[in-house]
Amino acid sequence: MLAALGSWGPLPDAWILTGSLLATYGMARGWVEFWLIWIAVDAVGVPLLLRGGFYPSAAMYLVYGAFCAWGLVSWWRTSRAVRAARAPIPPTYSEVVA
Repeated sequence: MLAALGSWGPLPDAWILTGSLLATYGMARGWVEFWLIWIAVDAVGVPLLLRGGFYPSAAMYLVYGAFCAWGLVSWWRTSRAVRAARAPIPPTYSEVVA
């Protein structure tokens, strides 16, 4: 269908659509890994836009990619902190012996 619409690259366009849907679903579920999908979408989108001559849009995708990398690190750190806060407190020696 994308080829019939005049797409420069039907498979990259299909990945951008599919990846965007997957990343949005992961974001709604609160998964940290969805940032990796956004980064992959941007990695495919930039060359596709450059090949099509859409240089401002390619630059925008590069900025989005930087935001996604920053978001991945930020969410990963927050996720680790939340998991550490939920970890049970280990018993003391006197509680174990008693």
